[in-house]
Amino acid sequence: MPYMLLFKIVKHRDVENSYSKDAIDTLASKFVLNGYEDGSFKPTKTVTRAEFITMLTRALGVTPDTSDSQPIFKDVKSGDWFAQSVGSAVKAHLIDGYSDGTFKPNVEISRMEMLQMIYNAMHASGMWKETVSPADIDKILSRYADHDKIQGWAKEAMAVAIKTSITSGVTDDKLAPAMNADRAQSASFLYRMLKNLNLIN
Repeated sequence: MPYMLLFKIVKHRDVENSYSKDAIDTLASKFVLNGYEDGSFKPTKTVTRAEFITMLTRALGVTPDTSDSQPIFKDVKSGDWFAQSVGSAVKAHLIDGYSDGTFKPNVEISRMEMLQMIYNAMHASGMWKETVSPADIDKILSRYADHDKIQGWAKEAMAVAIKTSITSGVTDDKLAPAMNADRAQSASFLYRMLKNLNLIN
């Protein structure tokens, strides 16, 4: 998977006190994240599935899909601003969508959905080959009081995210897997993913 990021200096007026300031500044400087025209980043604003997959493909340097092929999902039209990112994410095996043939691009993304996409990306990059056993997954997740709220399909991804320090939960004993993720969390997760892949210092 090709990877190349340029660099620019970016400062947002509303991230100075954010726990994700370093991640936001670093990823914005590498064109992975964009702020708003008023100079803000809005770190506590929730993120849609389309927004996050766009951030993720930029983070990995995945080339946008500019082909004229038919849309893969019935709720993603070729003229949608996110269509190229979604198309390239499917080709790179980052996303599958839902069983009804939709992607639900405008639905707010949960923490476990976000970490599943990151897990897919780490594998697809070819630069991360670690695995966790079912016993390890149970051991890692069981210390969180809300581990039973994690959907089966997301358990391995969330265990790996904890093992690799991409997340440690919203508190010491709570993962909040179904909570809608915000822009600050997106930046932190992507930044830590890139550090795990040795793509940033």
